[in-house]
Amino acid sequence: MKGTTTASLDSLENLLNSELTDSFRVSILHRLCMANEFKNPEKAAEYLSRAMEVNDYSNWEKLEKGKRENLALSYLYRGYLDDDVGDYTDAYSNFLISLDISESIPDSLGISKALNNLGIICRKRGSNSLALEHYQRSLIIAESMQNYKGMASCYNNIGNVHRFIGNYNEALKSFFKSLQLRGETGNEEGIGICYTNIGIVYGALRNKDKALEYYKKALVILEGVGKQQNIAITMNNIGNLLQALGDKEEAIDYHFKALEIQQKLGNQERIATSYNNIGNFYFAAENFDQSLNYYQKSLRIKEELGIVTAIPQSLTNIGLVYIEKNKLGKTLEYLQRSLEISEDLGSLFLAKQTYNVFTKAYVKLAKQATSRSERKENFKQAWQYLVLFNNTNDSLVNENKSKELGRLEGRFEFEREITRNTRLELEREVRMIVERQRRDNLQYSGIAIFMALLFGGMAAARRLTVPVRIVEGIVFFSFLLFFEFTLVLLDPFIEEYSAGAPAGKLAFNAVLAALIFPLHSYFESSLKKRLSN
Repeated sequence: MKGTTTASLDSLENLLNSELTDSFRVSILHRLCMANEFKNPEKAAEYLSRAMEVNDYSNWEKLEKGKRENLALSYLYRGYLDDDVGDYTDAYSNFLISLDISESIPDSLGISKALNNLGIICRKRGSNSLALEHYQRSLIIAESMQNYKGMASCYNNIGNVHRFIGNYNEALKSFFKSLQLRGETGNEEGIGICYTNIGIVYGALRNKDKALEYYKKALVILEGVGKQQNIAITMNNIGNLLQALGDKEEAIDYHFKALEIQQKLGNQERIATSYNNIGNFYFAAENFDQSLNYYQKSLRIKEELGIVTAIPQSLTNIGLVYIEKNKLGKTLEYLQRSLEISEDLGSLFLAKQTYNVFTKAYVKLAKQATSRSERKENFKQAWQYLVLFNNTNDSLVNENKSKELGRLEGRFEFEREITRNTRLELEREVRMIVERQRRDNLQYSGIAIFMALLFGGMAAARRLTVPVRIVEGIVFFSFLLFFEFTLVLLDPFIEEYSAGAPAGKLAFNAVLAALIFPLHSYFESSLKKRLSN
């Protein structure tokens, strides 16, 4: 709990020895529970049990509103503690009870919180569509209450779902919305979390410098807040990135620091993540026995906790180790399990990783084949998985998405600067645009009037005696001017539909010229004929 010192916790503990109303006693026990959530989970659970013993909750439907609110909060906090240790079944059950109680009151804030946390558990168990549904419902309620903290949390969680399924464009939109709300409310911890998540997106898009920039910004903020859990997560991400950039010594230092924090906190899910990252380090160092050891430790925890979304990564990593140890039968076994789970989850990102390792495995099998037909079949399999990898990679990361992500980041920075500088620059720009449009409209009107006069003059020339050469010149000049004027008018549309490509622009110009040419010929021959009569 932010801002809760040891002295203030002691004073709260001493208050429990006083004569208190049941409601106030429960409130203090809740505060003590959350203050100890990560520092001392067992003590946090003890405070929560005491809070739930204050009243008889066996028939909560008949309780008064205040007591039901406290009970809903108790179940919510119990869900937090279950989630922290990876007991997602009990966490989901407790969040669901909290939701039922909050809906019976009704308590909009309690409903929104319960839905948001139900979404978190669904995402961890691989039910992404159900997670999004819970988040969206929670967001609607938070927006109706103008609960900016709740809205920021929902946007962050929605972003995590989109990031997991490889929809990086939508993920970044949600993270920047969350970042903006947390910036407005001064939520430093939330800002740090957003920076971390934005860094993860840039890392997935292979923009390592940008990712590292956001991770380091996140770490500075989170260390200032002192939230050990999020510090460890960010250290893990920095370690991964430094390893990718070739700074292996600093990378492993970050990973072991993160592991130490998570072991102190007792967060099994995060310990599994640290084991996986340390396994990556040893794999890169070609210490395959140590690498396999850490990967298997990570997999065991993930399977025990039922973290379906994280299991494919470990299976694929173990498959990679077995390629290096030349145990290709085991490689294919692990990869097949990984692919089945990835496809069930609908995760392009996880499937892409598995396709890549399948390709490597079949290439090695082909090289070791003893017959031509066997070699040919294995190369064919390798090619098929390479095509799947490239197609999946293209759908995850392409130039247009990268540009859009850049625009989204720029838009966030732009909006923040506008708020700071009272929008004066924007108003000046709008005035310039309006004046430019007014000037262009006047010029277009003047040119149109001139063209009308010119063609009117050509029509009047039919009644005069004018040399043929002059007639040809007037007609040619008039249609040339008409052609150029039409190009000016159509240029924005031509630019849009041709996407700025020279060949596309030339094609549009050729079509326009082909349409004008018969008209030019008709006017010229008609005028010559009238003058010759």
